[in-house]
Amino acid sequence: GVSTERDVIATLGTPAGHMIYPLTKERGQKKMLYSYSRVDVVAKRVTIRTAVVLIEADGRLNDYWIDSSTTNLPAGPQAPASNFKA
Repeated sequence: GVSTERDVIATLGTPAGHMIYPLTKERGQKKMLYSYSRVDVVAKRVTIRTAVVLIEADGRLNDYWIDSSTTNLPAGPQAPASNFKA
């Protein structure tokens, strides 16, 4: 089978954005952008995942790219000691 733009949206949902010519190689092409980010405050890291799906002028999926990166959060200032007594 051949996947289409409609199939991509049914699977991944509404894209966060689109790019068209001149940000694609050819007129009529469209790049659909998907992004996911997660901040883990306990592990002190940020994970970002990005997918770009290339759709041809006839609506067929041509190609896709996926990127994922995880970055450790910098150490922040320490919270002041509490003088609160229970």
